[in-house]
Order: sequence, then C-alpha cells, then structure tokens
Amino acid sequence: EAAYRLLHDVYVEAGFIEPQPSGMRLLLQHALPTTSTLVAKLDGRVVATVSLVRDNPLGLPMEKVFDLSRLRSNGERLVEISSLAIHPAFRRQFGGVLLMPLFNYLFRYSRDFFGVDRLMLSIYPRHQDFYAALFDAEPVPGSSVETYLGAPASAMSIDTREWVRVHRARRDALGTVDTWLRYFDELPFVAFVFPQRAFRKINDPVMTPGTLRYFFRQKTSLFANVSAKAH
Repeated sequence: EAAYRLLHDVYVEAGFIEPQPSGMRLLLQHALPTTSTLVAKLDGRVVATVSLVRDNPLGLPMEKVFDLSRLRSNGERLVEISSLAIHPAFRRQFGGVLLMPLFNYLFRYSRDFFGVDRLMLSIYPRHQDFYAALFDAEPVPGSSVETYLGAPASAMSIDTREWVRVHRARRDALGTVDTWLRYFDELPFVAFVFPQRAFRKINDPVMTPGTLRYFFRQKTSLFANVSAKAH
C-alpha cells in the first residue's frame, strides 16, 4: 500500500493523473501473479517502487499505445518496467542513489527469478540515449513517439541476456575491467533481498482474496470497471 501511495503522489505531482480518492495508483495488472511490485525501503519506509508486469492475457500497460507484436512473434518473454516512483527527497540531487540500485535489482530479478527475456520501457524521448548507453536498449521495431499518460513517450527494449553476453565478450577480448558489468551482474549487494522459492517457480504472488478485495473493490473500483475484454 505504501508503494501504491507513493506512486499516486509522484504521478499527481508530475501531472500524469488526477488525485484519486484512494490516494493510491494501481493497474488492473497489479492483481495478477505475473506482476511483481518491487520496493526500496529506508528505515522501514518505502522510498521507491517499480512494478514488473510480465506478459499476460490483459497485455502490457504500454500496449495501449505501442504495438509489440513483432517482438512477441519471436516467442520472447516480455516484461514491462512500469509504475516507477522515487520519493522527491532521493532524486537527481543525490546522483541516482536509488535509481541505479533499483534498476540493478530489477535487472537481476527479471533475468534470474522472473523468467524474462526482454525488458520493455516507455520513456521520455530525450532519455533514449541514456538507456541505450546503460543497457544497449533499442527502439521497438516500427514504433514512433506516442502520447502516453499525457506525455510524449518512446518504446524501447532491453535483451537482458544479450547485454551480459556482449559485455562479457568485450571484457574478455580487451582484458579490461567492465565496471557496468561488475555492477549489474557480479557484485553482491547485502541490501538486496531476493525471493526464496521452489525450483522453477517464477511467480511471487502476494495478493490473497482479502488483499484483492481491499485494493480492487474497497479502495478502488478497478474490478467493478473491468471491461468485457478483460474477462
């Protein structure tokens, strides 16, 4: 709930949404076991959150405006990086003190625990070079700049396994230290808590019938407004 409240406040501040009576921002996909909500906590308080929405019958949130059929036709397992929010006290003036660890965690979690081949992002067009430099992110084939949540957005994708393979090959060929590879693939982080789960299980469901009623019927009307297509 703290994550959804932080997301709501950040989105309202950015002008993406109008204030909601619940004080929370949720997607219908948050009800599914194929969605994981990640949080960063400081002294017990949620200070950042991001959701990973794996491909599902409802589709990915960004598919409201972007066509991902070319990637899906390759049989790749897609997940959208969605619902990113960082508390105002931990943004750019702190040099990515939360953003980089958060992306580090979601990168490792997606690749090693969530059964994912490719990460999908909808980002401001001016940020394309940043993600291309950081993760070798590429524009989604055939996509163009669209309006998403009232702002211009570009669709990009990251092949998590290929990114690691390329950087390892480059490091081995040059015989040098690849600091990004060490950071995102090799260094241990004692603050990271990964799932403890049975072999081959890739879902981390946390929504009980009670929490589903609380978030999607009592606090919001998402279930009441489900379309026939979603059924």
